[in-house]
Amino acid sequence: MFSTFRAKWEQHYSETPALTLFVSILAVSWLVLIVLTLVTHGWALWYTIDFNPQSYIFGDHFDSLVYGMDSPYVKWHVIYPPFIMIVYGCLGWLTSNYETGYGEDQFQILSTSEFPLFVFVVFMIVSLVIFHRIFVKIVSRGYEYSKVDILFFFVLFSLPVMYAIQRGNCVFYALDAILLFLLGYRSENKCIRYLSYVALVVAVNIKLYPALLAFLVLREGRAKEFLFCVIASAALFLVPFLFFEGGLPVFLDTLFNYSSPSADNLGSLIGLRQWIGGIG
Repeated sequence: MFSTFRAKWEQHYSETPALTLFVSILAVSWLVLIVLTLVTHGWALWYTIDFNPQSYIFGDHFDSLVYGMDSPYVKWHVIYPPFIMIVYGCLGWLTSNYETGYGEDQFQILSTSEFPLFVFVVFMIVSLVIFHRIFVKIVSRGYEYSKVDILFFFVLFSLPVMYAIQRGNCVFYALDAILLFLLGYRSENKCIRYLSYVALVVAVNIKLYPALLAFLVLREGRAKEFLFCVIASAALFLVPFLFFEGGLPVFLDTLFNYSSPSADNLGSLIGLRQWIGGIG
């Protein structure tokens, strides 16, 4: 039995190495999760998905709605790019009555209000549907279509994805945009390529790190299109700062200080400044 399994695994690995390795790691992760959950009577699962007893479900989303409406960089020291904060601010303004609460009380009020919660659920469902469609399109290249939905089920209920859903984090929106970019950036159709670049620009301005994917365009030998990605990303990053108090200097200061050692435990043990200093 083991020899048959090994032969099939090696066959799949020779045909689609990256995908086979991904599926293998996913299977091992699921096995470890099941064992740990049984051994710890469910504690491992709870601690992994909701490790902070002071947090509340979909907290990242509803926190960001309040931040977006109320000076995110000066008052709340947010490290999200201003584009996504404008989106959150508009959503907060459209879906909440700010007179029903103020400051920290507004977080809990929004998370338990029907209309803001409904809007968030719609956003999450649409994001997951897009994720599923692109996932099927990519994975079906290496597996039978009948197995793709089963694989997606295990991905959907993997720890990173469940944690992102539980937090209501905007990483899902960035992930959808990244996948759209990966689907189209090598297309022979110029229109499709530029649409994929727009998706990358959006992803960069939701979570900054997708900017590294622009080098894939450069690797294709399209220097002008790479320059378009850089300029468009920078423009969408810088212009929205005009709508917020503090602007870019406050954002950069927060970005470095938030990840630095802090006496009030708001930071981390090793911050960006310490990493840069260590490299130097």
